[in-house]
Amino acid sequence: MKIAKRAIPFIVAAGLLAASTAFAGSDPELYKLSKYKGYAGEKVKITGINFGKKSGKVMFDDWTKAEIVSWSKKKIVIRVPDVAVTKTHKVRVCKRHDDCTRSQKFFVKRTGPELWKIKNLSGSKKYQGKPGDKLKLTGQNFGSGHVSVLFGSTPAKITSRTKKWIKVIVPELARDRTYAVKVTDGDPDSNTQDFYVIP
Repeated sequence: MKIAKRAIPFIVAAGLLAASTAFAGSDPELYKLSKYKGYAGEKVKITGINFGKKSGKVMFDDWTKAEIVSWSKKKIVIRVPDVAVTKTHKVRVCKRHDDCTRSQKFFVKRTGPELWKIKNLSGSKKYQGKPGDKLKLTGQNFGSGHVSVLFGSTPAKITSRTKKWIKVIVPELARDRTYAVKVTDGDPDSNTQDFYVIP
């Protein structure tokens, strides 16, 4: 079958346009961050392509959403979220729930208290004990004079502390229950650790 000569340029042009469109794609791509470590609340600029006109979301490890300061197709400005502990997180931009970029690593530093471990000094068991037991909580950023330790909503007596550990006495609590223990400095609180009060 013969193709008219005048049709050939149109076919070629249409093919190039389709190929170009397929190559460019519409999937979001994250090129770089303006910084790769910082404190919660700091602004970070994200550059890339195909972020969309409407604001989507920027996720840290797929479960913590960052506050959006501004959003455009090629640039997003966010505030670093207040994550539970100081660590490296994977950052992704999502136009929709299932349309996200590859991740970039960002190290979040916290200024508030962090609770890493609970040791029972009155017994051999970790993360469990009875009212009156002496505990040692290890972590960081315990230096504030306003620090307190809560078992659920019940405060514990602090016997001594440094910036990296706190010694407390388990308060009178209902037995055979698990309590979320946290170190609070007003704002923000630390992450929680579970402590089981034995029967």
